[in-house]
Amino acid sequence: MTIPQTAIRLLENNRDAAAVNRGFYYQYLNVLKKWVDNFISDNTSNISTEVGDDIKEVNGRIVFTQVKCYSSTFNLKSKEVHKALLNFFSLYLAEHCDQPELQFVFLTNTAIAHNEHLLKNWIAAWPLEDKNLTKQCTAKIIEILRGEVNKLKAQRLAAKKITQLQKEEIKSGADGVRKLLTYEFIGEFVKCIRWDFGNKSPEQSIAKLTKNISGLLDHAKFRGRPVSILMNVLLSEIYRCSQMADPGNRVVNSGLLDRILDYTDEDLKKYVNRHLLDLFDDRFKEITAAVHELQEIARTQAEVQATQGAVIANLVKVFKPQSLPKLLTPMPFLNRSNLIARDSQLNEIESLLNEDRQVAIIGEGGMGKTTLAAMFVHRQKENYDHIIWLNAESGLVHSMTLNEHLTSLLQLELRNAEEDIWKLQQIVQRLISIEGRNLLILNGIGTEDQHLIALLEIDNWEILVTTRSRPKNLKPYPLQSLSFEQASSLFAKYESSEQATETLQRAFFELVDYNTLMIELVAKTIRYSFDLTLKKFLQYFEHQQLNHADMQVELPVNGKTDTDRLFPILLRTFDLSKLENDESQYFIELFALLPGDEIKLSDLVDWYGPQYVEKNKVDLTNAINKMHERGLINRDGDTIRMHKIFQQAILYQSRQAKNPFAGQLFHLVYLTARIREGARNNPKEAIRFLLYGESILNNIKEPFRRSIYQPLLALENETLNVFNWLITPDHMVNRWKNLAQRAEAYFNADEPLLGVIFNNYALALAGQENTDEAIFFFEKAIAVMKHHEAKLNTQLITALCNLAQLFVVKNDLAKFKVHFDEAQAIRKRQDASDDVSLPMQSNVMGNANLSIKNFRAAIEMYEMAVALHLELPPAKRNDINLVMYYTNLANAHLLNNDNDMAHKAVMRAINVMDKLESQNTKITIGLIDIMILLAKADGNEENAAALIQSRERLLEKVGLK
Repeated sequence: MTIPQTAIRLLENNRDAAAVNRGFYYQYLNVLKKWVDNFISDNTSNISTEVGDDIKEVNGRIVFTQVKCYSSTFNLKSKEVHKALLNFFSLYLAEHCDQPELQFVFLTNTAIAHNEHLLKNWIAAWPLEDKNLTKQCTAKIIEILRGEVNKLKAQRLAAKKITQLQKEEIKSGADGVRKLLTYEFIGEFVKCIRWDFGNKSPEQSIAKLTKNISGLLDHAKFRGRPVSILMNVLLSEIYRCSQMADPGNRVVNSGLLDRILDYTDEDLKKYVNRHLLDLFDDRFKEITAAVHELQEIARTQAEVQATQGAVIANLVKVFKPQSLPKLLTPMPFLNRSNLIARDSQLNEIESLLNEDRQVAIIGEGGMGKTTLAAMFVHRQKENYDHIIWLNAESGLVHSMTLNEHLTSLLQLELRNAEEDIWKLQQIVQRLISIEGRNLLILNGIGTEDQHLIALLEIDNWEILVTTRSRPKNLKPYPLQSLSFEQASSLFAKYESSEQATETLQRAFFELVDYNTLMIELVAKTIRYSFDLTLKKFLQYFEHQQLNHADMQVELPVNGKTDTDRLFPILLRTFDLSKLENDESQYFIELFALLPGDEIKLSDLVDWYGPQYVEKNKVDLTNAINKMHERGLINRDGDTIRMHKIFQQAILYQSRQAKNPFAGQLFHLVYLTARIREGARNNPKEAIRFLLYGESILNNIKEPFRRSIYQPLLALENETLNVFNWLITPDHMVNRWKNLAQRAEAYFNADEPLLGVIFNNYALALAGQENTDEAIFFFEKAIAVMKHHEAKLNTQLITALCNLAQLFVVKNDLAKFKVHFDEAQAIRKRQDASDDVSLPMQSNVMGNANLSIKNFRAAIEMYEMAVALHLELPPAKRNDINLVMYYTNLANAHLLNNDNDMAHKAVMRAINVMDKLESQNTKITIGLIDIMILLAKADGNEENAAALIQSRERLLEKVGLK
């Protein structure tokens, strides 16, 4: 089979680094053992180190050996095994065509995990000949390689400063590798793999290996040279060779050893690498002590065996399971009087533990994970021989090694000088020795706790984890929200006197996402307050005032004598200070500002403009997936959800910053641009992003806007501008008034954005038929825009047309002409003959002619408006204006008694409206009004009545009826 070069390059790693790591000694001692064995047996094979793999042997066939020195066991799920297999496969692709006799050896000191049956069968049957077993092993290796190649592809595509050509090569390489993952090809590769497990601890393995090498160095072929000197010299030579820049020089063989033996002892001493020996001085001492111990055992075997027998008997006596209590740690306090029934969930957890033995209860903070786990323990206590409960928020290692109650019962003396990971290993080994059916609860384990895997390989303990993240190696049990009945019952257990209606309770539960912690805290706060009610709480919550004085009520804490308050508990539960400083920090505050149940990944991908879409499809998706795995958000396909209480906690913490929400600057700028683009030429897109703008404006309150005040004013202007052409309640005018007042107080008098805001405010006033005030603000807008005529000529002409239109409404055609002529003059000065204001100006002229009943001239102007609009580039057209022009044209035809032409204009307007997919606009109402008049003019009262009902339903839909 021809191997694509892109496939080989994808899998290539830099294997030329000889790093000092945990397996350093173990690897080099194995090289030394092979070297000495070859020398004694007159084998002239070359042994390479750090070439292709840890060890490479060449003699007729090539043998690559990966050396692993670990305390924990391995199975076919282990990351180190996966890395080794991917490395073996890469070497196989590069070598197998030229070297058909290949072998890959996974050499380790440790043992196979107890529950790893396939690997045990593979080793027992090696070399593989049984077809069924070979097929099973091949299928497993294909699965592993496919997963590793996918991860490798994703990692490389996510790299910074990567060219499109490089991306294509990576994708091509991944595709090439996947095509090789066939049973025929991988079956041959599998037969080349050999596993060598030593079943010993690192210290035992190194000690045994050192003792064996010392014995070999006593052989006559070494000319009676001192063993200790030879050991140091040969290890130094292996190290020296491994550091050679040219991989071809990283070789030791019998010829080299012969030349070394020609040196005198004094010369050999000079040859020793003291830096290397100093670096591992402690390890040498441990090994030497272990070798001496083994030698002592060999000399006095009988005596030692007798002593060991006595020690073992004593250990059995001390550590027999029945000598340990059932509860190896204290259990959490559980106030049964305040519990609600969760029998179905407890039964489901019991079933999952029976099937999978390792289960994770997953849910947002405050959803009742800890309570549910505690209920399970109290309910199932008699079904287990031993139970451990650990609060693991501070990390798994600390929660176990610093738990003196646990280590004392396990009779472990963990010296302070030892590393925490060593202490954890001692505890794990001790837990393995405890017989019976046992349960380990890890409460609140953090995201990506790398030490969890060590516990998951303990077969004699069932493990129940509570976490906000989504651990990949545990059976997930997503915690469902309470039902309304359960939530109401829980609330009543803490506050039974509150006379809240079902409607009010539902509003509260939905507002806090049925969060059990919040339900309990709010109920307690109401109970112990002076006059707080659920209705008042809802007002405080919606106005982000949970730290209001009314809420500072001291609350009793279950199982403790001290008290606490709602707001500090909320902040502790959702503390962001422990978050990694990565892309999560960048997006987490943004998500807190958005509507928690309505965030779409596709919207976020488009948020930052077309130039970033392709990049965001990878980078943004990866960041969101990582946040999902860590439990910060929940992603379900295109929908992203953030728990409302979590959002509130983030907002409260953000408000405490020196420059609150300053990190949202770029998010705001891009969102404003998307809404503006949509308003100009794609109403559907504007409405798509409108809800995000509204949510941000609602969540960043005025006192906390100082760092991003101008971007927020710009966002608010674009958001309210979309509402100007939607059917909206009257209170939008008040919002415009408030914006205009704040903008005027903030900006200089000639700020361009201030002129745009005045113009849009005037449009809102005109829409409410507040003509005089609208004229006043159009004039203010025009005064500002005249300072920037060249830059704002389109907006200035449009504002003058808007003002002229109002004088048509007031039947003041003289003033209409003044402003219309001024718009024409500016158009001529700025050569603005092809912008959006030109069809608008024709439409205004049509309205003027219509007002004096010059219907023929009005029709000509409206037709001109349509034609000019259709000549605009698509990127500059807002077809809602086109619907307006057709609607005005239909009205003019109707007044001119030309019903057929009116019908044609209406049908064209309807066709445009259908394409817009946006029915909730003021233009829609105007179109329906013309259709009603046409139906009546045609004598079709039934259609007219149906249209009137449609109009009423549309107004009801938006709350205007």
